[in-house]
Amino acid sequence: MSYPFRKILCPVQFDESEQNALDLAAQMAKDIDATIYLLHVVLILPRIGAPDAMEASQGRTGDDARLRLQKLADDRLAGLKSEVITRVAGPGEVARAVLEVATELDTDLILLKTHGRTGLAHFIMGSVAEQIVRRAHCAVLTLTSAAKERHSGLSARLSGGGRA
Repeated sequence: MSYPFRKILCPVQFDESEQNALDLAAQMAKDIDATIYLLHVVLILPRIGAPDAMEASQGRTGDDARLRLQKLADDRLAGLKSEVITRVAGPGEVARAVLEVATELDTDLILLKTHGRTGLAHFIMGSVAEQIVRRAHCAVLTLTSAAKERHSGLSARLSGGGRA
């Protein structure tokens, strides 16, 4: 099976629930010789104080995120084409940052996990994944935590280990 995806953007937050999204992105990239772009959006909360101290803090946080992304790429995407990207965004701007990177790279697919918040949590925090799905210029594949149980079977089918 061939996919039209050559550039896959994977936003990551450095938590365990992203393993499924990264595994699926890696399998797809391997099967179709795609490039995976790992993106971490560094959330910066406004601070009262000297702007120089805030800029220095943002720089350190961005550098730390870039190092963590590179380690993640080295550990999980060895042998695949990948790049790491960091962006800085304020509260409520994470989806916009992801979409900007997707546009800059002209990605074919955004693959991300979703927390699946509902009710009051969704109302208060919103859904970054939902905003991305609604506004993306390309295909978006979201994986919920419920996909964890099904993911291993999907990976086997994608790699030719079973029938779809």
